[in-house]
Amino acid sequence: MKIFTEEEVMSYTMADAIRDIRATLECQNDDKIVNRKQVLMTVDQNNMVMNFPALDIEKGLSAMKIMSIKDGVSKAHSILTETESGEVVANVAASYLTELRTGAMSGIATDLLARGDAKVLGVIGTGRMAVQQVFGVLSVRDIEKIILFNRHLEKAESFKDKITALGANCEIEIVDDVNVLTEQSDIINTATPAKEAVFEDAYVKDGTHINGIGAFMPSTKELNVDTIGRAKYVIADYKKGVETSAGGFIEAVKQGKFEFDRLIQLNEALEMRFDRVDTDITVFKSVGASMYDMAVAIGAYEKLK
Repeated sequence: MKIFTEEEVMSYTMADAIRDIRATLECQNDDKIVNRKQVLMTVDQNNMVMNFPALDIEKGLSAMKIMSIKDGVSKAHSILTETESGEVVANVAASYLTELRTGAMSGIATDLLARGDAKVLGVIGTGRMAVQQVFGVLSVRDIEKIILFNRHLEKAESFKDKITALGANCEIEIVDDVNVLTEQSDIINTATPAKEAVFEDAYVKDGTHINGIGAFMPSTKELNVDTIGRAKYVIADYKKGVETSAGGFIEAVKQGKFEFDRLIQLNEALEMRFDRVDTDITVFKSVGASMYDMAVAIGAYEKLK
């Protein structure tokens, strides 16, 4: 069995992740992917373990991401097993890969839905998961300006320094009014655990694309229900997960502003032709799914072995 550390896995890039996730989505369309719901086990109020199982029939590999969360700090590893021999072939550090695959998913959805001339990216919420979400968008659109908003100014400043150090070379502005960000942005990334909408629908420009990766519990609602309701297209990484866990969408359905049968799953979206016009609003909602963790774990393993 090969063991790959976080440091080694860092050589696996956004371009790698986007390529491998797209390939996995195509295999899903060919019925060669088995995706299973995560299993949550609680140790106590501040300590839990989550397992994310998936199987790639074509590659002959299964993956089990094991994530532990204690006192708000998470660690993750993906265990890869050959389906023919039953042998465990790799233990791949997966904390960075979790961030990377989420960013790659936003990149794929942005490429499918955002206007080709989108130039301004707004980022609401500047935690760890938001970093690679930025680079997912930068990999598919020629962004000239990034606008950051966080309720805590020092966190936005730190985020600016981090993405600059990682290669974001466009103009970066920090604002203290989220409405300023919303009314200027062509693409909006949200990555928060907010229990209410983090932007006002009235300030969302025509033609905006929104990537929502936070709010993956019924009690969290970072996306505005009115914006969800008037979106021309809504893509989900995992339909069932959105229906049961995405609080903003659950609320939009309760208010009669949205219907779950409008959701388009990301693998289905790859095979569609979207007839959006430049004034249409579009949304991507991510709650996570085991197959995406598997895609990047296998991809990193194949690159590093």
